Amino acid sequence: MIGLVGLVVPPDGERVPAAIKGVLAALDGHVSERTLVNFQGSMDGDADSSRAWSREGHARLLAAKAAYDPENLLRFQHAVRA
Repeated sequence: MIGLVGLVVPPDGERVPAAIKGVLAALDGHVSERTLVNFQGSMDGDADSSRAWSREGHARLLAAKAAYDPENLLRFQHAVRA
């Protein structure tokens, strides 16, 4: 498991996201396709949103989300996204 943290504050804060992406790119091909829900990467990205569950489990979560949260009120943090 690897966790990357950086403070996005002056004077070098703008370099942190690129540095984290660089480390993740260097690890590409050496990591599992699955992840823990709290370690999905950026909370605003859709690329990792389904990796914490099996394909079937994610489909069930999407169905529950559509049934119980059609207005997408629960959309913060690592929300279930289509």
